[in-house]
Amino acid sequence: MWAFILHLSAQDVHLSQFYTNHAMVNPALVGDHPGDNTITMNFRNQWPEINDPIQTGAVAFEKRMYNGLQEYQAGLLIVNDRFSPWNRNRFGVALSFGYPLKLGKHRITPGIQAGLYILNGDYSGRTTPNQWNYSIGEFDQGIGSMEPDFSENIQYPDIALGFTHSFPLGNKNRLRWGAAVHHLNQPNISIIDDEEMPMRYTGHLDADLNVNEMFVIQPAMRFTQTTATENLVFGSRFMFKQPGSFFNAIYTGAFYRSNVDYQDALIPVFGVVLKTIQIGVSYDFNVSELSSLGESKSTLEFSVRYQTPISSPDRFSVPCIRY
Repeated sequence: MWAFILHLSAQDVHLSQFYTNHAMVNPALVGDHPGDNTITMNFRNQWPEINDPIQTGAVAFEKRMYNGLQEYQAGLLIVNDRFSPWNRNRFGVALSFGYPLKLGKHRITPGIQAGLYILNGDYSGRTTPNQWNYSIGEFDQGIGSMEPDFSENIQYPDIALGFTHSFPLGNKNRLRWGAAVHHLNQPNISIIDDEEMPMRYTGHLDADLNVNEMFVIQPAMRFTQTTATENLVFGSRFMFKQPGSFFNAIYTGAFYRSNVDYQDALIPVFGVVLKTIQIGVSYDFNVSELSSLGESKSTLEFSVRYQTPISSPDRFSVPCIRY
């Protein structure tokens, strides 16, 4: 039982719309956008079919700053992840900072993130195999579990480092890639023993490909790896600009998430852009073995992103759409 709990403690928060929340992908991405300020809100409701779904909420603030010709990038991330059946909650606040370097048309940004997380859980109501009552065919909490009743309350710092490299492709297109290392300090997250959180490695790539003045293709990919597993999400959005209409643009597309050993989910996405606000929705269709165990497991996710115009457009050498 306790080994299972330890494994859960090592899980990381993730989003299907990873391209909307830069702070959760790479600290060097924070503030790397065509606007001075950006506020992003995400909500993820995972597997509601189990009655008590895993729910994740996040708010991120990103800012570009200037000191003469030098730019700086900074951000604040607030994230909360809850698994109700175990009364388990993880809350964190993290600060990010990036220092862009311009080498001709190339933009290289190293970044760092430092956060503090609080992990709470109450396992006193959990049952163990020796509490199974064969006479009634269910678990009986009146039978002693022979395990201690305890609550989990862990505070730990978390450090991440990363970099990005972006450059133009022709006059109107842009390519950006980067890498990051999360849990660099490998904090101890165990409630009964010393167990360090393994470092997580992330690689990502995205692009804006302007087919014409009305149509933009936005492919994106993110790969993460720990000592235990790998995870790959890739796909593309297709944005249709609507000048003069109620929506500045609409987009649709799809992503696919998989592991080296198994398939995970197909993720259609849809969104609208209203001047400075982008609203997105995605739905995970689970295609893993989990769905074969009963009712298909799904995940609904929302994102809202607000962005102010850039105050010094001459500093940004690559023309990009706002998203």
